[in-house]
Amino acid sequence: MTPFPLNFCLMVRKEDGWGTYSGCGIRRVCFEKGLKTIEGEILSDNPDLAAVTIPACVQKVDYRAFGGCTKLQHLQIEGNMSRLADWSEDAFEGCACEDHYKKLRQNALHTV
Repeated sequence: MTPFPLNFCLMVRKEDGWGTYSGCGIRRVCFEKGLKTIEGEILSDNPDLAAVTIPACVQKVDYRAFGGCTKLQHLQIEGNMSRLADWSEDAFEGCACEDHYKKLRQNALHTV
């Protein structure tokens, strides 16, 4: 597999389904405006993905959407944190940011 250029940003679109970009070697990801759900395992097992910003339009992140992205340590979530209560507990399983995500989600569960 040829690696993506460092400045390439993969656009996750509304029509992309479960596991679409799993293991593709992506380093950067962007999300289509208006995206409501980040499907399960859609970006899993991309060890070079180090940072992600989840836009406020995203209402749900499914099972292991980012699972196994071992270098993913910078997680930014825009908008209201209460929506994390609807996100999968395992969305960031095996990521460097997993503990941080679980704390944010736990706080969201207590405020709902």
